[in-house]
Amino acid sequence: MSCILYLLPFLFFFVDACPNGTQVSSVNKSICYDVRESAKGHTWYAAEYQCQLYDNGHLASIPDAFTNNFITGYLHSTQSARHFWVGGTTTLSSNASWTWSDGADFKYNSWDFGGPGNGTGYCTLLVVPEGLWDSYSCFYSSSTVLFLCEFLNTDNF
Repeated sequence: MSCILYLLPFLFFFVDACPNGTQVSSVNKSICYDVRESAKGHTWYAAEYQCQLYDNGHLASIPDAFTNNFITGYLHSTQSARHFWVGGTTTLSSNASWTWSDGADFKYNSWDFGGPGNGTGYCTLLVVPEGLWDSYSCFYSSSTVLFLCEFLNTDNF
């Protein structure tokens, strides 16, 4: 019994939990996800601002297929919405050079048929349950579009 009491303080160091109402990434335990919505909807810019303001984070970056599959599965199992803003964006002058709003490298993509040119804009919507991405106007706003924030899991450090 006394051995357990000595180990108890060390167990909290390895907790993978994120704050209540958010989800820890199964791919990278240092990342938490937070689904946000608004009755009026948010543009991509407003969604990014909300992620920075409330979560001290950014719209979610999707660096690989594992993360795309995890996020898609998580959203499909917990949300009824089908469209989510994520952090992919490009400049208005070029549809060729995409970046993530947190500055991460844009090495992986899951564009719907035809690539980012199949959409109408320069910001990225994740479509669930397909896990495909569409490019939309960054000013598009709809109450049916939610957004996914990502932030550091400070509980894991």
